[in-house]
Amino acid sequence: VPCDVAMAEAKEAESKSELSGQAESKAEEKTESHFGAHEAEEADLLVRVANFFIRKRDEAAMYGGDANGGLEVIFEDWLESNRAEFMAGVAEDDDGGGHSHALTASHRGFLEHFEKMCEWAIEVEGGDPKVFFSACQRAVAGGHDSLQQDPDVAWFLDAVFAAMDFTQFVAIMLPKVEGLDKKSAK
Repeated sequence: VPCDVAMAEAKEAESKSELSGQAESKAEEKTESHFGAHEAEEADLLVRVANFFIRKRDEAAMYGGDANGGLEVIFEDWLESNRAEFMAGVAEDDDGGGHSHALTASHRGFLEHFEKMCEWAIEVEGGDPKVFFSACQRAVAGGHDSLQQDPDVAWFLDAVFAAMDFTQFVAIMLPKVEGLDKKSAK
């Protein structure tokens, strides 16, 4: 009888182990399924926000903006409002390195303005900012490869990366601001 009890206990333990393994497997499947759904949600929101900015770029192009430009086309009003600070930073930049305090402040101000517009676009598109920023981080890390093939998403990501990089920001915005100065001089 003790042998039968030991065998019954062993079978019960084995059965519990199998059930536990099955539960873990189902949980993993559910997590993988959720993770795939999360990636799809990220990608969808990234596309919708990119399209929001594409529409803004296209609207600006209808009024004489560069249809192939980046965020500088969309944010021409911001540039006009902040061009004095931007140009003061350019003048302050004696060594040509582009890191004057005024340019740094201008870049920071632009990023804050851009972030607010992104948050607004995310809200308009019915998304979650955490999901959007996760999608951007995944794109930076090389994820969402299929999205990078979409010319609109690629334009948006290139524009975002250029805006975030101080040196590229100055290189892109300076000709635009100088163009605004020429327009107002006419």
